[in-house]
Amino acid sequence: MSTENIKPERITKPIQLLAAWLLGLILINASFLTAASQIHQPGWASGMLLIATVANVPIFLISLFLLQTKFRPEMQEDTFYSKYLERKYNSTPTEVEIKKLQIDEEKEVKTTAQLITKQIAVNNNQGEIENILKERDKLRIQRRIGDSRALSELFLKPDEWKSLVDRWNDSSEFKRDIEELFFYKVIDGDLSNPLSLRLTDLGKEIAETQSRAGLLWNQTRPDRKL
Repeated sequence: MSTENIKPERITKPIQLLAAWLLGLILINASFLTAASQIHQPGWASGMLLIATVANVPIFLISLFLLQTKFRPEMQEDTFYSKYLERKYNSTPTEVEIKKLQIDEEKEVKTTAQLITKQIAVNNNQGEIENILKERDKLRIQRRIGDSRALSELFLKPDEWKSLVDRWNDSSEFKRDIEELFFYKVIDGDLSNPLSLRLTDLGKEIAETQSRAGLLWNQTRPDRKL
């Protein structure tokens, strides 16, 4: 059977790929049916080709459906896909923005403490209320980042941190992970140089608590490897 009509070098747009898939389905099924009609011995061989022909149809259709839904951004033409990537990855906050969020959160804690002090009319007790609120925030942070991979690796495997960074540094998931830890002051260092990142006292405290409960990333995924 001739395949001269299919020229891969001319398939330059995603929609052409879908058309090539459909054409491929037709050609493959046609070849299976032709072979099945010509095979007489063994008898099961033609039956298997007929079953494969029928099975190919839903497999191809499901694959096409996934391409048009779950992987629709990847199926856009180059110009549109590049804009999609730009929107996706440029939404990551910068280090300056993260520090601003930290300052805003600290101001919120102080403001809340002042309001509580005024409400209960207690003098010279703002520091204690701030400590209470910070303890509450620590629990909130623990719930938020307790399953962080970076937190777990820095606490359990600090000697292997460089190896992890070398393998994971280009991952957007890794960048979001360390940015979140940095925002909550669980790690400090230079975000642009992940090798400089270290756990803060708060980070060690949260990691120790999670470790005792067996909730660190490495503890809940013992079969996962770097």
